[in-house]
Amino acid sequence: IREKSRWLIVTPIGVDIKRYPAIFTHLQQWQSALERRGDKGKFWWELRPCDYYDQFTLPKIVFPDLAKESRFTLDRKSFYPLNTCYIIPMDDPYLLGVLNSSHMWEYAKQHLSVLGDAEKGGRLRFIYQYVSQLPIPTAPSAEREAIATLAQHCLDASGQGPQVAAWEAEIDERVGRLYGLSAADLRALQREQGQG
Repeated sequence: IREKSRWLIVTPIGVDIKRYPAIFTHLQQWQSALERRGDKGKFWWELRPCDYYDQFTLPKIVFPDLAKESRFTLDRKSFYPLNTCYIIPMDDPYLLGVLNSSHMWEYAKQHLSVLGDAEKGGRLRFIYQYVSQLPIPTAPSAEREAIATLAQHCLDASGQGPQVAAWEAEIDERVGRLYGLSAADLRALQREQGQG
């Protein structure tokens, strides 16, 4: 997540705007345009109805609609991503590790829509309804915990540093075994991807 120090004013239906006089004053500069919106609540300062506003305040996996590499991350700071991102409302480093594995990326290249050529820098469309159908392997608890720990190490390091590549390689190896890939399959895949 690239934090840009930009803020979103979330005023769901039923918000008591009088409790926030500075926000109300700020919004008044756009009042006439906000009154003309078709997607508002009962009052001009309210957002349209939404069943999942509360999901943004929870820990969640965030991913972009378009990507040329795996870019799933875990948000525990209650960010509200805009409409070019999707969320999975779960605090699950294991799932994060699987989704960011090279095996999942290879699967996604074969099964998701692609803008351009996926092998030559094209972007994959990670539309939520297709992402929700990605095959996630069931793992024994020890393996699940090992992958989750490695993924958390990558998060803690913000994806930077000398250890990250080793952690990612171990995640790939462990996830590959969960998908039933042999050691020879894993070595061949690493050579194909220029990792060995």
